[in-house]
Amino acid sequence: MKTGPPKRADGPALFPSVMPHYLDRVALGRALQERANPLLEALAANDALHAHSLKRFESDEPPQYDSDSSSEYDEDDSLSEDPNTIIERPLDEDEIKRIAFALGPQVSPGQLYLSESKREEKRIIDNCLGSVFHKPKGIRRIGIVARHNMKKRWEKLGIWNPAWGFAGRNVQSNDNFYEWRWKWDKDNAASDRHEWEEGIIKQMLILRKNLSRGEHVPVEPQPSLAQDATASQAESYFVSRPWFMFELEFTEEKQRLSRVSFKDQHKLPQNSSIGQVIERWKERGDWRDEYDEEGVTSWRWRGESPSPEPEDLTPIQNMDSFDSLDATVIDFTPSELDELETNELPWEEQPETYWVVSKGMEDTPAFPGQMPEGHSHDHHSDPMPIARCIGTETA
Repeated sequence: MKTGPPKRADGPALFPSVMPHYLDRVALGRALQERANPLLEALAANDALHAHSLKRFESDEPPQYDSDSSSEYDEDDSLSEDPNTIIERPLDEDEIKRIAFALGPQVSPGQLYLSESKREEKRIIDNCLGSVFHKPKGIRRIGIVARHNMKKRWEKLGIWNPAWGFAGRNVQSNDNFYEWRWKWDKDNAASDRHEWEEGIIKQMLILRKNLSRGEHVPVEPQPSLAQDATASQAESYFVSRPWFMFELEFTEEKQRLSRVSFKDQHKLPQNSSIGQVIERWKERGDWRDEYDEEGVTSWRWRGESPSPEPEDLTPIQNMDSFDSLDATVIDFTPSELDELETNELPWEEQPETYWVVSKGMEDTPAFPGQMPEGHSHDHHSDPMPIARCIGTETA
């Protein structure tokens, strides 16, 4: 049973559980202020609790302080530089390295696939209510269908690498998403993980040093990447995508705000770094209503392409009334159909680690279709026939 933060019968929650999303130093300071005041008021209104707290603090030995200790709060305020001037300065080399190091793993193919496939999983669960996706076999079907939609979408964008397997399946070596590389990133070995990603982030930040804070350069429309694109063309496309630009602008803004000392935070605009970036996107017409709930996840700017993003779920919703999975309803590839058939085998005949979350990783985000080992055994689901059609594409 879920439990909330501890409460007193005569007061509010002592440990509020809801904190702002994308916390930065400005938001943190404001959040502490907003949540500390009601707590102090509740403490003052409760005589018994107030007396108990005073007694505890009066009985504690005070901490020992060095007589020569000092802090940033001892500085002469008149000598403090204007915080607005501080945040307007271009990023320095160390800041650029920090941002690239922080963002690099997030824009790797495996991490991006994990993030987008989890959203795809939620869409399937929310919109497809039939028994097809129930029980362990059904959960694995979600993983296969989510991968089908992800592959289809990324192929349209021109970014899918045919060398990739089924992330989370744990059967073939190409299922290991840690080793996935973008198809144009052919020079880096496994030991150079995230080198390409960190490199393009650094390049973008260096180019943006010529822009004033918050300034935006419109992107030339390019709904997808050509299949024969060079590494240079792929880089230009990748760094111009909405989700990438938003993450870059947000992380850059957060880095700028972190320069300002805590005592001067109140002199800054009363808006968090994420709030300021969103405001700019709205002013220039790049913000969409769906971003309010999902965040900026799109690969295409408004007007770049009329095709749905992500994929249309109608074919999957039609599966609610089917007692078999038919490639004429969904254009599964042969490898996806093979996977669906393997899923229908008795669990004793399936590979040992088939769609199983690795031990010790149970508390980390899992790919759609994955389950802890103890939950993956299925003795109760009847096999579902898999209907193949002639002429299905490969991979």
